[in-house]
Parts: sequence; C-alpha cells; structure tokens
Amino acid sequence: MNKALKYSLRALLLASPTLAYAATLNTYFTNTIKPFLSLLVNILIAVAVFVLILGIFSYITAAGDEEKMKSARSYILYGVIGVALMILIRGFIDIAVNTISPGLVTTTPTAAGL
Repeated sequence: MNKALKYSLRALLLASPTLAYAATLNTYFTNTIKPFLSLLVNILIAVAVFVLILGIFSYITAAGDEEKMKSARSYILYGVIGVALMILIRGFIDIAVNTISPGLVTTTPTAAGL
C-alpha cells in the first residue's frame, strides 16, 4: 500500500472521534446555549425598553428643570443604545447558529420575497 495512503487512513481514524464530538457539540449548542442566549437577549431588550420609557417619562415630568431633563436625556440615549445593541447581538447569535448548523434559523419572507 502506498505510504501516503497509509498515513491518510491513520489520520482519518484518529480524527473520527473528534468529528463525532463536533456533532454532539453542534447539538449541545443549538439545544442548550442558543435558547439560553435568546432568553437573555429578550430580557435585556425588555430592560432597555423599560429604561427608554423611564427616560421619556422623566423628560415629560421634568417641568423645565434642566438637571432632570439632562438626566432623562441620558436615560433615553442609553435605552436606545441598549435596544440597538441587543438587536445586533440577536443577529450575531442567529448568524453563529446558522453557521454551525445551517437551516436551523428560520427567517420570515419580506414583501420583496413574496
């Protein structure tokens, strides 16, 4: 038998447990880690929306007090940044999951795709 073929077969046999573990890791990621991260992102989006609403309410009730209005503006800014950041993180999670196991992330069709 050719020497290169022998080494190729040995390398394949040595790599087979690693390939089997990769399938297990893929299942673990998609069944355990992704739902946890999705739940965490949803909770953080809710917190960011709460901060945004709190800032809007504080701005409305500031009654012209510059210090309260400045504080309310910072809450509004942090709320908007938080919502935008969590939406970006949700997209990155979907990209990572779709890279690891294609076809798992479902997308809704847009008007152009109908």
